Amino acid sequence: MKLIIKLLQIPVILVVALTCAGCKAPVDSSESKPDVTAEPSPRILKTFMGEFLIDSARVADQVKDIQAPEGEQFLLISFTFTDGTKPIAGEFSLEDFQAMINSGEGDVYVESDDGTNSMYTQMGGWLEDDFVIGFRVPVAESYTLHWGGNDPILLDVD
Repeated sequence: MKLIIKLLQIPVILVVALTCAGCKAPVDSSESKPDVTAEPSPRILKTFMGEFLIDSARVADQVKDIQAPEGEQFLLISFTFTDGTKPIAGEFSLEDFQAMINSGEGDVYVESDDGTNSMYTQMGGWLEDDFVIGFRVPVAESYTLHWGGNDPILLDVD
């Protein structure tokens, strides 16, 4: 009798296993892949000088002729206007921009993934065709920009 029950269990187990295996979508089907067509939301900073878009963020060991100290690097954040146009030297006042940052509108600093805060220290201007502000930061995997009156922005560092 035990032998008959065991023999009957084998086909039942096979039917259940095959039925369950058919429930999964094939690995290469479109159902198993998320639809990634949406653009990431822009990183907009609201200031009393207007709104700016963070165009990019990158790190460098040297900027112009200044070398970063051992264990640190320069984090350069590039800004455009929200319509995508770049500030143009001679038409856009770096002095007004820096005065705005220092006006008490709120602290401007970058937080590294280890919790280190690096304050803005008047490092800014045009680097090639880009308008950038810079921070001397510890070498890290990620950085978050804190700008008074705005939510923290996790920077996508190139």
